[in-house]
Amino acid sequence: MKKKTLSFFVLGISLFSSSLVFADSQTQEEVAYVEGALEFDYAGGIPTNLDFGDHPLQTAAAENWIATATGEQTGSTPTTGTVAVRDNRGNPAATWTVKLSQTDQFKTADDVELSGAQLNLSFGALTNNLGLAPTSAYENDELAIQVFNQDATILDATAGQNSGDTALAINQFSLSVPANTNKVAEQYTTILNWTFSFSPTN
Repeated sequence: MKKKTLSFFVLGISLFSSSLVFADSQTQEEVAYVEGALEFDYAGGIPTNLDFGDHPLQTAAAENWIATATGEQTGSTPTTGTVAVRDNRGNPAATWTVKLSQTDQFKTADDVELSGAQLNLSFGALTNNLGLAPTSAYENDELAIQVFNQDATILDATAGQNSGDTALAINQFSLSVPANTNKVAEQYTTILNWTFSFSPTN
């Protein structure tokens, strides 16, 4: 009897798995800023009163008085200030300027002048938190007011230099009165006008 041989063939099937790529997905990120404020710090930076004190009247010697918290020349804190502008408009084409003038000479209530009296402002460093460069002719220098009712430009920001927080320190206010000045036993006063202008105006 013949033997029958059965042959078995095993068919191998390899399945390869690959990643399927679907349509890309994206997330859009946004942040927006709206126009902020433009501010000149009248209240916090500029003194509302300069007190040079009460002094015995004399006419022969020159005098120099420092404005202090109480007017006392010793043991009292000198009056300081800051010319400060904050520009958060976000407009690099904008500009602004701060000017100062003294209305007239120191006078009594009866219009008697303190002839030759001169107000001096000693300024310190100019800073801007964005590293921009508004300008001041008086940075680390002194302004002596010799002409009345005439503007002196204290701070000036041109286009591209206007943004951020800008501050110019005022380290001291002093009043000089020359020798041989005729005086009366009264209080002398005058007014300083600080003017802030800017563009655009809307």
